[in-house]
Amino acid sequence: MRKKRTLKQFTAWMLLFVFVLCGSMSQCAMAESGAVEESSRKANPRQYSVIKLKIVEVIDGESVVGKCGKDKYMLNKSQAAGILNKNGKKVPFSRLKKGKMVKVYHDGMILESYPAQFAKIYKVKLIK
Repeated sequence: MRKKRTLKQFTAWMLLFVFVLCGSMSQCAMAESGAVEESSRKANPRQYSVIKLKIVEVIDGESVVGKCGKDKYMLNKSQAAGILNKNGKKVPFSRLKKGKMVKVYHDGMILESYPAQFAKIYKVKLIK
């Protein structure tokens, strides 16, 4: 009886350790790869995260796939309505071409899909 309980406790502690270890390693990987560039609070109260992406694929003019390190992210035309150029003026979604660099300002939530998708995008800025 005591041996079974000890085994269950050991298993529970090991699972907890693995989850904590995986969580801390994923945070380190994001910080080292530069995936999360900044997280700040501007004049408005909403807080957002920023990620730089290099566009590697355009899908039927409705979606684009961007890459940051080894990770890929998808931007949909309906989500990325507020695309701005370097001067802060709105530009159409069609300006997102293969090879362009963008900054995506989002709420920090990433959907578990491949390529990953953003839960909410506040704006997209063309860098070059």
